[in-house]
Order: sequence, then C-alpha cells, then structure tokens
Amino acid sequence: MAVVLEVAVLLACVPVLTEPSDGSVSRLLWIDPPHVDIKAELVYAVVRSVGGRVAEGETLGCCVAVGDRSDLDVAEHLASSLLVQATTALRYRGGNIARTALFDRSFLASYSYRIEQRLGLMPESSSDDEPLPEADPEGWVAGRAAADVALLEALPDLGERVTRRR
Repeated sequence: MAVVLEVAVLLACVPVLTEPSDGSVSRLLWIDPPHVDIKAELVYAVVRSVGGRVAEGETLGCCVAVGDRSDLDVAEHLASSLLVQATTALRYRGGNIARTALFDRSFLASYSYRIEQRLGLMPESSSDDEPLPEADPEGWVAGRAAADVALLEALPDLGERVTRRR
C-alpha cells in the first residue's frame, strides 16, 4: 500500500515537474538496488550541486530531477559515474572478505556524505571521520576513503559547472 501511495504522489508531481514555468526540464533518474535509499542521497546531492531540484521516489527506485537541461546532463553523468565508482570500490574492497549489509550501508552512507562535502554542500568538521553510532566503523572508513579518491569530473567542464553553482 505504501508503494501505491508513493506512486500516486510522484505521479501527481509529474505535471508540475515536467512543465515548470521557468523553462526548466525534468528527468527521471533510476537508482539500482540494493540500498536505494542511501544511493538516492548521493543522487540528490549531485543534482543539488548543479542547481537542480529533486522529487523523491526512493521506494520506486527513482527520483525526478528538475533544472536546466545541460545541468541535468552533467548531474546524470556525474551521479552515474559516482555510483559506479562506489559500487566498484565496494565490490573490490577487502578482496575475499565477507561483507555484511551493515558494512555496505555504512560504506555507501559515508561515501555519499563525503561526496556532499567535496561538492561544497556540507561543511567539513573534525568529527567527520567518526562513524555514525549505527554504522559499521570499517565500512564508514572505507567509504570515506573511496569518496576521497572518487573522480568528480564525469564531463570535461563539470568542475566549472559545479563551481559556478556554489
């Protein structure tokens, strides 16, 4: 029932999102499971970093982004790139060491949080290295380390666009 309600709410937003009066465009961005809720935070951060707006649809595995067409192109490419980088780092982290769902969620949450900082959406503080109380400490540290080396240049002029929107 909750999914049906979320579909109804998202569909109710579509006319507003697809026909904005300011000349913006909308784009549906899909997010692959598992851990859609955490991955969605990363997508939201990227869209906001280029000046876009986002309507959530985590249960559906998607979100609707609204903004300038070229900015959404950048956001879509960067979000896809960062999600691929995160899942690749997560897959190859530790070789054959078995990971738990908590490790994976902690990794992705820390990764997303650090990327938001790197995009200038959140201030850095000395407590940033400390994992959240409900997080796996190893997953948190590994996610932050992966985000520190993640490439933010999905397109050649991305740095200029993200800087311009700050």
